[in-house]
Amino acid sequence: MSQDQMDSVTEMLHHSPLDLGGDVDKQRVIFSEMMNASPVAPDALTEKIEIGGIPAVSVRVGQGEPAVTILHFHGGVYAIGSGEDSVGLAADIARPSNARVIAVDYRLSPESPYPAATDDALAAYRAFLGR
Repeated sequence: MSQDQMDSVTEMLHHSPLDLGGDVDKQRVIFSEMMNASPVAPDALTEKIEIGGIPAVSVRVGQGEPAVTILHFHGGVYAIGSGEDSVGLAADIARPSNARVIAVDYRLSPESPYPAATDDALAAYRAFLGR
C-alpha cells in the first residue's frame, strides 16, 4: 500500500461513523458501505469459491493468467467485514502483482465465537498450501 493510500485509509477511519464498540449489526452495514464506496474496476473478475471448506471470493484482473495467488483475510476485528466486501481491495492488490487474490469469508463473532474465525483461517491456509 502506498503512503497516499495509507493516509487515505487513516483519514477515512478517523472521520467515519464506524464505532467498533457499537451495535455489531449496524457496524457491519457501515463497514460494508465504506468498503464498497469505491467502484470495483470493470475488468475485475470474481468467482465465489470454497477453500478448505470455507467460503471465499476469487478475484483477478484482466484476461491474462495470474502469476501467483495471494490468500487475503479481510479486516474487521473478527466481527465485521466479508470476502465480498474485500473485492475492490483484492482487485487493487491483484492488478500490480499480476495475482489471483482469494478473499476468505471466515465466520464472524458474536454468532460464531472464538476460535471459529481462526479455525476457518487455518483451514483455508492449509488448503492454500495443499495440506
